[in-house]
Amino acid sequence: MINPKLIMLIITDITEKLQLEAQVAEEQTRLRLIVTAATESAELFEVLDDYRKFGRQDLPRLLAAVDHPEPALAEIYRQVHTFKGLFGQMEFIYLPDALHEFESELRQYKESATARPNPDELVGRLQQADAALERDLAILRDTLGESFFARRGRLELAPEDVAMLEQLADRLLHGKGQSLDSVDTRALLQRLKRLRYVPFGHLLSGYAKAAVRLAQRREKELAPVGIEDNGLRVPPEVYAPFAKSLVHLFRNAVDHGIETPEERWELDKEEEGHINCRAWAEGDGIVLEIADDGRGLDVEAIRRKAVEKGLLAAEAPGLEPEELYRLIFTDEFSTKQTADAMSGRGVGLAAVRMETQRLGGEIEVESTPGAGTIFRFRLPYLEKPLPNTITEEIDERP
Repeated sequence: MINPKLIMLIITDITEKLQLEAQVAEEQTRLRLIVTAATESAELFEVLDDYRKFGRQDLPRLLAAVDHPEPALAEIYRQVHTFKGLFGQMEFIYLPDALHEFESELRQYKESATARPNPDELVGRLQQADAALERDLAILRDTLGESFFARRGRLELAPEDVAMLEQLADRLLHGKGQSLDSVDTRALLQRLKRLRYVPFGHLLSGYAKAAVRLAQRREKELAPVGIEDNGLRVPPEVYAPFAKSLVHLFRNAVDHGIETPEERWELDKEEEGHINCRAWAEGDGIVLEIADDGRGLDVEAIRRKAVEKGLLAAEAPGLEPEELYRLIFTDEFSTKQTADAMSGRGVGLAAVRMETQRLGGEIEVESTPGAGTIFRFRLPYLEKPLPNTITEEIDERP
């Protein structure tokens, strides 16, 4: 107001400011991708290899199962959903959205009672996802160089393992020390056989770090995820698919379990949430616990969803909470109202259940309202992968 009859109005063009903010946000997104790739390169190349195997081998094989499209389509859907989660956790920019579109098309086929999947359309969707992947990888090549992709992972040996190999080499080449047919030599050979085994915690570490990043995006505070494997070492080719499926468990813990700092403060909790993983050998098996100190599972929401999906009758007597918890592993079971690129399809925990069953394992769930949830996996200790039961089921049907 300049005087009672005169007002000055200033209109400012903020286009340039908004463009600058968008540019900064884009650079931050690119930086997250680069940092994650550089610090978690082993996990990155493992997931890339699995994704490419899916495109070259698994998808064509499953699409060829034209006589039994439903289990094949369900397997494709689960794999695409898992890859979307894995690449999203690794801060990829373009591929998760492309896989989300792929997933949406698969869902249309699943929801149609008569339509059969068009292999050409699904292959086309995968090609679009591959193009999105190349856009992400181009960012890494521009910044980290081609040598980053040429190095890949290397086998690292502890000093004691190097000494063991030298000792074994002496026996084989020069006949030194204990005879080759001895208990001592067989023990060395057993150690040699297990050199490629990895600490169980290594299979989880990348997804644990990604959970902290997801919490930041959800404006939640999460302490570094605790991982304790008690020296347990496993063959990675056996347990890696199971470990990859756990990406959904970590995401659910952040998305549904851990509260915002404000909510935790009102509940007299630390503002920083916690997720802890603990694995140990027990008899001839493995026990893995993943626990969070979040809000716990909503029993009534699970019950309502179960009635809505026809898994429970509305007038049926109430199940115990432990029985209701098992329902969250049902295909397409989600208490979230809307799906996005992060969660809400109800496929993630079904994938966890499938990989657990594929190993011959079992899942137990304990949850306390307001205090958190524990997922306990009891797995056999295996040294070789089990046959692909999905493939066998498709191949063996008359």
